[in-house]
Amino acid sequence: MPINLKDLADVVLAEAAERLADRMDRIDRVKRMAKERIKVDLVDTGERAEKFERRLARAAEHGFERKIGASNDILSIEFLEGGVEAGKAVGRIEVGGGLEFGTGFFVCPSLIMTNHHVIPDTAKAVASTIEMFAESNRVGERRHEETFYLDPDKFFLTNAELDFTVLGVEESNPTDDYGWLPLLEEQGKILIGHSVNIIQHPGGKDKMVVTQNSRLLDLEDAPGVENYCWYEADTEEGSSGSPVFNNQWEIVALHHKAVPKKNVHGDILDVHGKTMDEERFKTQPELVHWVANEGIRCSKIVNAIRDERIENEEQGKLRDKLLSLWAHPKARRPGLKKGWY
Repeated sequence: MPINLKDLADVVLAEAAERLADRMDRIDRVKRMAKERIKVDLVDTGERAEKFERRLARAAEHGFERKIGASNDILSIEFLEGGVEAGKAVGRIEVGGGLEFGTGFFVCPSLIMTNHHVIPDTAKAVASTIEMFAESNRVGERRHEETFYLDPDKFFLTNAELDFTVLGVEESNPTDDYGWLPLLEEQGKILIGHSVNIIQHPGGKDKMVVTQNSRLLDLEDAPGVENYCWYEADTEEGSSGSPVFNNQWEIVALHHKAVPKKNVHGDILDVHGKTMDEERFKTQPELVHWVANEGIRCSKIVNAIRDERIENEEQGKLRDKLLSLWAHPKARRPGLKKGWY
């Protein structure tokens, strides 16, 4: 019997699939243009393109990239160094002693971010940890894994609609070795058709990175879809909560769902266009026809954090301090960031 999206009892996935279904013509167009090496920048809006070009001019001062031809495929060697530094802030989240996994990352010296569907409430938070440097380390000096318990009493802010959670860790300033990643409010960090890079813990395994065959497929500011973006990239269960980067290693989105292709009845399809039963869906996820990934746009998350009404005075001060940190000019500098500015 075919497995239907409704059978998964995953509201987030079902809603993401509906949004994606309405955009398949646009997404297929971008995929086709990319395959044919057509300049995909042309599908994006003039205003966003102008913002991107201004940001690109600033990024070029740091030597990260030069755009040549249809896409920005030639990068400075510093692209690799920037990715290593960004990856230090990303960790594996274990929920309930390892019953479930996700990905999270430090956004300041004492707070991390992940998805709401990974840690939706304080009860799950206190039973969860974030493990840093859980990664293969056969080249260079071995880095030792370190685990931190999460502390919602220090800070806890969650948003089901935008699927993000920001919460504290028990240690006051554990990020000297890991750094933190800012969320920048302004738009224009990436254009449709450009590459995205994702640092993640797929399947709860060691840290991995996607930098190939991954590009932004769609985003726009139309009502109902203005909070989201869609991109190609390999992800798995456990990748939820990963930062999605541009080629300057600025966060453009928070990854939250991979979306499968479905027929008109909502039945999930495999890579051959056939419906899948429940057993095949669970045991052979590699056969699912995953159409795209959906992420929450970084600028929308910053706005939501700013607009959130926080009753606890100390947590409200910490929220304001976090926003001030992200807005500081030093937060835009590439490389590992330590401490508060």
